[in-house]
Amino acid sequence: MFEGPFGMMADRVRYSSKILARFIIADPTVRTYADIGRKAFGSKSTSLVSLIFCLELFTVAVALVTLYADSLGELHLPHLTSSTANRPLIETIAPAYPANFYKILGLIVFV
Repeated sequence: MFEGPFGMMADRVRYSSKILARFIIADPTVRTYADIGRKAFGSKSTSLVSLIFCLELFTVAVALVTLYADSLGELHLPHLTSSTANRPLIETIAPAYPANFYKILGLIVFV
């Protein structure tokens, strides 16, 4: 239907979404990816699909922490003091700031 490499990907996404829609319409109790895996591959696949999904979420979380830690090192905020006017900004930045000292976090992305 579409042309080029992005068109091929778009066709695959469209095709897989139609398959998922059939699963969901056929059984209204299907609500999660684990339910879709159970419906497609049997009851033993539920834990595997859940494990893969949690692994993906963990990977995205590590990538975001690495991105934020690397970006935070480039911020120079000399005007910040511990006054109450800057408190919300400091409370937002402070939890991620210790990760900036561990430059090894940048290597986690490549592991």
